[in-house]
Amino acid sequence: MRVLVIGATGYVGSRLVPRLLVDGHAVRCLARDPARLDALEGAGDVEVVRGDATDPTAVRAATIGVDAAVHLVHSLEHPDFAARDRRAAEVLAAAAADTGVRRIVYLSGLQPPAGAGSSAHLASRREVGELLLAGPVPAAVLQAGIVVGSGSASFDLIGRLAHAASGLPVAFVPDRAWNRVQPIAVADLLHYLTAALSLPVPVNRTFDVGGPDVLTYQELTAGYARVAGLRTPLAVPVPVAAPRLTARLLEALTPFDRHLVGPLLASTAHDLICREDDLDARVGPPPGGPTPYAEAVAQVVRGTSDGVSPGRPRSAPACG
Repeated sequence: MRVLVIGATGYVGSRLVPRLLVDGHAVRCLARDPARLDALEGAGDVEVVRGDATDPTAVRAATIGVDAAVHLVHSLEHPDFAARDRRAAEVLAAAAADTGVRRIVYLSGLQPPAGAGSSAHLASRREVGELLLAGPVPAAVLQAGIVVGSGSASFDLIGRLAHAASGLPVAFVPDRAWNRVQPIAVADLLHYLTAALSLPVPVNRTFDVGGPDVLTYQELTAGYARVAGLRTPLAVPVPVAAPRLTARLLEALTPFDRHLVGPLLASTAHDLICREDDLDARVGPPPGGPTPYAEAVAQVVRGTSDGVSPGRPRSAPACG
């Protein structure tokens, strides 16, 4: 299959491209800075189109001759991320219809229960998914929670917090940290993304994807600490909800920009768990079954979490 990846230089994209090559697909990437793709395993087997995801001319050129497009654009580092992501979705939907793309796969986020409200981050993910589903090209919108892998911003933030708290006897934690989330190992997510490419053409819907464990955010941090051999302080909940102030504090304590951390923190105000597992019934579960959270963390600690088979990927023809 000839596959276009938009967002290949991001965390998931940089791992998906080698996985697609290993599976024998021909891969094309759209990138503002093609040089950033040079570090990808198998980069020499990838065709690159220079351009921005919001540029209709570049996106149309990138979609010519491909069977499917994987859309991984999430612009959280931009203050106007919702408008930018909306524009990118509209451009892709139009270009894909014009050039005969048969399938779009979009990585979205798990959504709060109906009527529970939403954060700007999650609302934007939902909006993009709805735009693609409303377009003429069938879309599979995969809604995932925290992706467990080294380099995943939300998971790396959990690790930073676990290390920072390990020297404290008591940690005062916002009470929203007791909300629930269903994390997914990056290898399992790559399985679902690649499998979704082969869904029958009429399929046009969302799918929730997650690991086998439903945990609170506090349990995620404590679980990371246990696997990493860190001391776990006594966690005391405090009734505080100041994501902007917390984002600025984390910006000072970690390498993460507040424009990235702020939307992620706002999303912790909601339970984010799978409401169905229909995709397993259609494409099968990951090899060996869904990865438990503790094992996914252990893979990160061991440096084996990327989800790409060892060795150089098989050479695949460039998209024509």
